[in-house]
Amino acid sequence: MITKSFSVVDEKEYSVFSVKHEFRYTFDEPVLVADLITSLKAYETLTSSYLPAILNNLLEVKIQKIQVAVSEIERGSFLEKLIFNLFFKDEAAFNEFCLKIRKFLGTENQDGNINMSRIIMLAMGTLLGVGAGYLLFQSPQEKQQAVTNNIITVINADDSIRLDGEHLVQVVKEVTGGSKQKTADNVAKVYAPANKNNGNVILGADDTRIEPVAQETVVTLPKEVDLRNTPLTEDYDDIDVQIRATDRDKNTGWYAVIDQIVPSRVRLELPDDIDLNMLANNATIRANVTIEYDLKKNGSRKPKKVILTSFPSN
Repeated sequence: MITKSFSVVDEKEYSVFSVKHEFRYTFDEPVLVADLITSLKAYETLTSSYLPAILNNLLEVKIQKIQVAVSEIERGSFLEKLIFNLFFKDEAAFNEFCLKIRKFLGTENQDGNINMSRIIMLAMGTLLGVGAGYLLFQSPQEKQQAVTNNIITVINADDSIRLDGEHLVQVVKEVTGGSKQKTADNVAKVYAPANKNNGNVILGADDTRIEPVAQETVVTLPKEVDLRNTPLTEDYDDIDVQIRATDRDKNTGWYAVIDQIVPSRVRLELPDDIDLNMLANNATIRANVTIEYDLKKNGSRKPKKVILTSFPSN
């Protein structure tokens, strides 16, 4: 059953849906209280800034905003039990949300509170994973992709709800793409205590826990990063890339088109070890790519470059 309450915030009455959420640090070294406060504040900022848009996009609902409250803090493992309050402008919007959630979860899933908590946990885990990828933008592409692949694997392994890992990652990247700096700054703060004490951040309780970022990656995360002049990019896996210009002698001079994504030919950037003759002999190839965009003043995006990162494994 999905339960609701009413709350008055800023002199407005909202329908409120509350979800329990657990956030845990895993390390044994003593940690400064100030570091924990900064970390939790950054997690709350990520939640309030991006989670409503992520859920609205993912589930096609109309959440107005989300507030985070701490219901309990346990010693030893530094377990924070949080309450996420989802606010709706009126009862009609709340009822529409309930119908969408039941449809999304399927009729066999009767406990909307528990499963919505699971969706939120995976959404926040993806937000941390994508943000960690932003922090590693100066690292090799393979290392950045490993962070994304980690959270995709975690999501796809969950058979309690119907979520597609690749789609959720894509939604999070779209929501945070215009504010990578803010996202990266807050993810760095969330992981700072774990980074400092060779630990990690775990979301969820008991056998439902997930590690958004693998521990061996956490210790390599930069404490800060400057993304203000980095290009806006988006990853696409296993899609058709049409080769429109070739140069068998070098990796430059190649151009490509991707239907419905890159309608006009743009420069195609290739890995150093690719077989240029093989590529030139195919008018269309299946590939994993990153598309770099120019952001116009009106907020629209224009494809600037296609970067071929790898070929699908299957």
